Amino acid sequence: MSEAEERFRRSFEDSPIGMALVAVRGEDAGRIVEANEALVDLTGLSHEDLVGWNSLQELTHRDDVQFVREGIERLQRGEVRVLRMEFRIRLLAGQVRWVDFTASLVHGADGEPLYRISQIQDIDARRRGEEQLRHLADHDTLSGLFNRRRFHEELEREVERGAGARCC
Repeated sequence: MSEAEERFRRSFEDSPIGMALVAVRGEDAGRIVEANEALVDLTGLSHEDLVGWNSLQELTHRDDVQFVREGIERLQRGEVRVLRMEFRIRLLAGQVRWVDFTASLVHGADGEPLYRISQIQDIDARRRGEEQLRHLADHDTLSGLFNRRRFHEELEREVERGAGARCC
């Protein structure tokens, strides 16, 4: 094994971020050919279960599958060099988690893509925190109702909508 291959192997296997190597050509196209321990920990699946899966589409939340598929197609067509997106995955225990997903292509000597290297990081706590902050910014903490600022925004939107709906 060359020094470059060993450096890649160590970086891949020892990364604290979940990583998968996905085939993009041949009969294995779309299948995970390698996964690191961090991805095993994130998904709750065994290494043996992850390897051979049809990429992460089997874990992707059904409402996000098309969004993810379109992003991966853009990457593989060369429209983007690095794909970065946030979406939800379903874990075996039935939980749903938000993840930050980054992918890029690994090319062979012929210049054609061989693999997609994907990095998947759990951002569920961050997303829940952001949601909570948005709620606090718009609602009164005591009553749970819209606060004055948000009330005025909603009132203005309804007045504009009502003005547009008037008929002769």
